[in-house]
Amino acid sequence: MCSSDLSGADNTISNVSLTAGVTGTLPIANGGTGATSAATAVTNLGFSTSTYIAAAKTTAQTCSTATTTRITNFSNNVAINAGEWNATTGIFTATKAGIYAVSASIQMASINTSNAFEISLTINKSGVVASVGRFFNNTSTTWNQFPPSVQTNTIVQLNVGDTIDMGVWQNSGSNWNTYTSGTSFTIQELPAKLLR
Repeated sequence: MCSSDLSGADNTISNVSLTAGVTGTLPIANGGTGATSAATAVTNLGFSTSTYIAAAKTTAQTCSTATTTRITNFSNNVAINAGEWNATTGIFTATKAGIYAVSASIQMASINTSNAFEISLTINKSGVVASVGRFFNNTSTTWNQFPPSVQTNTIVQLNVGDTIDMGVWQNSGSNWNTYTSGTSFTIQELPAKLLR
């Protein structure tokens, strides 16, 4: 029995095993992906892996009074497209244009003060404030037992090369440390289909 190409309406093949009976690469023009791996298939079909960054700090950081301090040295990081995220500098640099959801939270450590003060947590896009959350203390409460926390979030449009970081400003009159937990930064690229 010799092998040959099958053609014509009367030639029908059924019950072909897709695991053992199919080999090679099926071109896109024939309904395939033109690839033998998922990563290559995603690229060939014009999709890209969405960026997702979830970072948290496990160490304290000193925030000077009356100046903005960029939060740096994140140690717990979950990253898809990790090349866009620098955990040491705390800067995300977009390699793809798109719409991104960004969330930031800060937990301050104890401070012994009865002065009025303000804490501002900012999400910055290429050095310009894109979102801000604030905590105001206008009373004589001494914040050594229940240190304040602040959150903020936003949706931003980024072009290639745009950066995102988070910063803290406070005017307590002295340097103030973040707590060793409770500070986090999340950046997620939104799928294009959700934007239509």
